[in-house]
Amino acid sequence: MYTFLKKNIIILSLGIFMLSSLFYLALIERKQQDPNYGKDWWALYFENPKSNSLDFTIENHSGVESFQWEVYLEKSKTYEGNSELPKGETKTIPVSATDLADKKVTVKVFSGEKTQEIYKIITN
Repeated sequence: MYTFLKKNIIILSLGIFMLSSLFYLALIERKQQDPNYGKDWWALYFENPKSNSLDFTIENHSGVESFQWEVYLEKSKTYEGNSELPKGETKTIPVSATDLADKKVTVKVFSGEKTQEIYKIITN
């Protein structure tokens, strides 16, 4: 047994090191996969970007919970509202509008000092 360990000490040490590294990296990767762990971001997107629907979604992964949104047709504000959204939550805002042919729709969302905008041009 002693001669086996003496001959294979490098291989055994390398194996133990590789297994411990693999275990450590798996733990770190699990934390990185969590969108709320140590991160501060929020996203804004249309529910279906190819359709004529103006419904948009706010996905919150930040500490701010208050969102203000505005919908513009061309350059005139048509809708506005407020939403409370806790961290880790997603909310779809339904917007209904008519006579959208060949018009540019802009959605602006404000949260704290951050602002995000998305655009859509409706064609028939």
